[in-house]
Amino acid sequence: MSTKAEDILMKNVFDLLKGDALMYFGFNKKIVAPTRTEQTQLTIQTNFIDNTYLLDDGSIVHLEFQTTASQDDLYRFMVSDAVLANKEKKPIHTIVIYSAEITKALDYLDLGSVYYKVNNHYMIDFDGDMIYTGIVEKIGRGERLSKQDVMSIVLLPIMKSKDDKMTRIVNCIDLSKQIVDISEFYQIRAMLYLIAEKFLSEYEMEKIKEMMGMRFRLAEMWQKDKAVEIAKNLIIEGMNLELIAKATGLAIEELEELKVEVENNVVV
Repeated sequence: MSTKAEDILMKNVFDLLKGDALMYFGFNKKIVAPTRTEQTQLTIQTNFIDNTYLLDDGSIVHLEFQTTASQDDLYRFMVSDAVLANKEKKPIHTIVIYSAEITKALDYLDLGSVYYKVNNHYMIDFDGDMIYTGIVEKIGRGERLSKQDVMSIVLLPIMKSKDDKMTRIVNCIDLSKQIVDISEFYQIRAMLYLIAEKFLSEYEMEKIKEMMGMRFRLAEMWQKDKAVEIAKNLIIEGMNLELIAKATGLAIEELEELKVEVENNVVV
């Protein structure tokens, strides 16, 4: 995947995770910015779905999505966190999100002078089929989805279910087509794409790309990304939101959110 394509995807993933999304994992802190730091001191195998974000208290959260549960994984997380902590000089909170195949995993390493602890979160504890049905019914009633509902949609593929991951991802892609809010649509699609790339085979990924169309419609996403950038500049210049909406094609509701971000000097 090209750097530009990855940047677009990760921006939409950040838009989904920012704010109180971590409450889904029982973590009472808010994401305010992506860190995207380069770890040049050591060679570490990474996947760009596993990312780090700056929290509202100045610390950093490190998210890992796993289908395996080995001690080697913990060593890898520890080395990655140590490099990041050395670079940023900030506390690191690591949340490991295990797919429904994993029911138990080691959450610490005791290495004498070095003690390393992570926060494990098991998706086997969530009934994906029941949650999926509830969201479908909510959309059918025309109700607006909460932040927790949106998070549920992107995590459904790794929850407990009678269906396999491919079927669950396909169902969630179909479900996302019913999302009216354009921002939520892009955020959900971005995260589903990354979840799929993490957990599916190359052959299955080709099917997913076909479903999403035009290689995940990255060109369309790029146009929206530029529209948001232009809108922020116009807001700074003091232009009326209705005029900005006409100029960029963005909804008034979305522009109102962008205005709050600009006024609070939030960089995204």
